[in-house]
Amino acid sequence: MKQYRKSKNEVSLNNPVSRETLILISFLLTMFVCNAQTNVKYDSIAPYSEGLAAVKLNDKWGYIDENKKLVIPIEYETAKPFSEGLACVKLSKKAGYIDKSGKLIIPCQYDSGDIFKEGFARVATDKKLGYIDKIGREITPIKYDKADAIKNGIAITRIGDKLGIVGKNGEITVPKYDKVFASSEGLRCVVQNDKYGIINEEGKEIVLPKYDDICDFKEGIARIRLYGKYGFIDKTGKEITPVKYDVVNEFSSDKKYIFVQIGDKIGIVDKNGEITAPKYDEVFAPSEGIRIVRQGSKYGFINEQGKEITPIKYDSVESFKEGKANVEIWEWDDKEKGIRRSYGVIDKLGKEVVPFKDAGIIGI
Repeated sequence: MKQYRKSKNEVSLNNPVSRETLILISFLLTMFVCNAQTNVKYDSIAPYSEGLAAVKLNDKWGYIDENKKLVIPIEYETAKPFSEGLACVKLSKKAGYIDKSGKLIIPCQYDSGDIFKEGFARVATDKKLGYIDKIGREITPIKYDKADAIKNGIAITRIGDKLGIVGKNGEITVPKYDKVFASSEGLRCVVQNDKYGIINEEGKEIVLPKYDDICDFKEGIARIRLYGKYGFIDKTGKEITPVKYDVVNEFSSDKKYIFVQIGDKIGIVDKNGEITAPKYDEVFAPSEGIRIVRQGSKYGFINEQGKEITPIKYDSVESFKEGKANVEIWEWDDKEKGIRRSYGVIDKLGKEVVPFKDAGIIGI
């Protein structure tokens, strides 16, 4: 049998030096390929989002990671930023969504699509708009002429000239409103046929459109108007006062209550409803949290809650200073045929802390 002899130019695979040589060659080839990927001159590189950036080359798009390594092939017609783990891409002029591995999660079947926000994305087909969730389920029909991006759980939609509300669980109200106003303390005012109502954060009506006007909520209540009269509702839609006032002012500076009028008489309403029926002729600015009120020719005091701390019985009063106020009572003196003046001092609870003293007859 002919004996085989190794040529001096042959290398044995069992030779340790040969294995090291092969490993080095493999490493150099890998580095060459990686460098070829990371040094590609792309036509465009979009900003990074969630660790990936869209790149464009020869009118096609893919994605690179933060090491500039191509991780999703350059094969898409358009590519939007990743948001909530998904990115909108286009193939054959249709939009769908891929995950960060490049797997197609939502088929390319829409004309366009937005990035995901709050778990939902707005998509368009045949010039109509709607919403899908992250598994591709259409939470509304794709039928709206206009549709806002979902924000704080709801979106405003339009069909023709009518507006509707969409929440995270799908369509809540069909488009029927003429106007939808910005959120105020988590509630929105809506208008239908010139009547005003209220919807909550889920888009559900808590007040049917029935008032002539509704102001923004402040401190948990809103002013309403109906047939020229005013009242108040709370955030559940309950009328906390009758709709009967002729004039309603803004909240007091301390935001405790609102002054209201019937005719020329002033009353006080707090957040829970009416405290005093309109009976005052004048209400003065607060001093140390206490207000002077006038009813006819007599004066008294109310506290921060709008409650009377004294009867309306004084003929002359001064504002509070350092927790006390001077008050006077005038009475007719038959003997002297004049008005006798007495003065005292009260505290912020209405208690007379300095007993009344005779100050003589006025004008004598």
